[in-house]
Amino acid sequence: MVRETKLCFMTVLFFVYNTRFGNSVDVDHKCANGQPLTVFWWSQEPYIYSSEKHSRKDRQADEETDLSGMFPHILSIMLKRCCHSNATLNYTKIPEGPSHLDRVLTTYHFDVIIPVGTQVGASTVRLYPFAGILESPGIAVLIRGNVSGTQLLLSVLQAWPLLVFILITASIAGVLIWLMERQQNSDQFPLAFSRGVFEGFWWAFITMTTVGYGDKAPKTIPGKLLGVVWMMGGLIITTMFISIITTSLTSVSLEGRTNLRDVTVSAVNHSEEHKLGIRELANVKALANSEEVFTYVLDHKVEGALVDVHGLKHHIVSLTQHNIQVGNILSSQVTYGTIVAPNSTHFLQCFREFIENEEQWLFHVLAENTGTTQTKINVAEDYFGSGGIFSITVYSGLSLFVVLIAVGLGWEMYRKTNKKKQLEENQEGVRSGSANITLEDLETKPTPRLSFGPDPSEQLLSRQSMEVMRIDEELPKFSAKLATKTSSYVRATPKGTS
Repeated sequence: MVRETKLCFMTVLFFVYNTRFGNSVDVDHKCANGQPLTVFWWSQEPYIYSSEKHSRKDRQADEETDLSGMFPHILSIMLKRCCHSNATLNYTKIPEGPSHLDRVLTTYHFDVIIPVGTQVGASTVRLYPFAGILESPGIAVLIRGNVSGTQLLLSVLQAWPLLVFILITASIAGVLIWLMERQQNSDQFPLAFSRGVFEGFWWAFITMTTVGYGDKAPKTIPGKLLGVVWMMGGLIITTMFISIITTSLTSVSLEGRTNLRDVTVSAVNHSEEHKLGIRELANVKALANSEEVFTYVLDHKVEGALVDVHGLKHHIVSLTQHNIQVGNILSSQVTYGTIVAPNSTHFLQCFREFIENEEQWLFHVLAENTGTTQTKINVAEDYFGSGGIFSITVYSGLSLFVVLIAVGLGWEMYRKTNKKKQLEENQEGVRSGSANITLEDLETKPTPRLSFGPDPSEQLLSRQSMEVMRIDEELPKFSAKLATKTSSYVRATPKGTS
């Protein structure tokens, strides 16, 4: 019975060993004899991904020529160094991504799996040999450039308790200043309770906000002392209100945040970004590939996205157009490399030596595929070019301002033209005798009356005309009096007097 049990146990071990390790015991043999090596891969920019220059049929016929990225290039160079010149690489894509890694390890016959991420310095992954190629500088947190209008409004409304407190304290200060100033300063703070308290509230509010129009000011010593105390208290209250609004606006953005607790983010399922999001207690939306991760951010389905920093270059145009920015870069000790089938000692050793000896060349390849510069949207582009509530408000206000200016200038020109036209008509009426002159009882009322319209210029013209006519009427009388006095003077003068 014991012997049968041992035999059954050995059979199970043999089956497990063949299932897990038997598919790759001849990797060294394949490498040495120039046979093709089977490479399983999933898309992850910039390490390995499919280019779009071939049709679907061509990609199925020749996947290797269709692949782009750093890892295919590195593997091809490594293969020439470590294997026979006739050795080739047969690529097989895993559409499901890293979430199916365990299934590939236990089900399929493979020689190499790329790109696999794990902790820096690890030599195995799932008990399989691992060769690290490139270390990641961190995981980028992608966020929208500015907040939505709803988020902006809600963040401001979070300060409503302090706003109520401001109104209450300003009302109390208004009542107090009215009580102190109503007797000696009734011009600015009337004796009537309703008007006086309202004027006091107005003084308290503009003093608290440091506006200080100067239209109202206390004159009594108690009133001035209250003003000093209220100025200091108003500064503190206003500062608290502004700080709460600033904190609320900052909280709706992920920029500069060092943790992702309760933040909804997207990440590739079972990727290193996914694991980091779980460790940071974020609400992670696990997706199949990086394209879906970026799409969720662009469609505003999540608050942010977790992606490897090296992959940003391949999406920089789309991110810039949709005003998606890097809010923060989280530190992660992650290296990306390849899982090699077991019992491939020579191949694995040669691979690791190649990576170690060609460090400078690998850095050059990394720079070509990821870039060395960072594209950043400035503040003006963020607010004015994003299409958010701020830019809409600014451009709408600017358009309204231009319309009002145009209407105002048009109305002013119309008034001037109309006034000039009326003045010309009035002058023409005076010249043609159209002015209505009424003379009533010239003996008792010798002064004629001219009737013009209600316009001030017409009334002035009427008064001037009446004055001229009065002078014309008085002139004969004055001339007669002057003649009489002259003749009297002549008669009274003796003859011969010089």
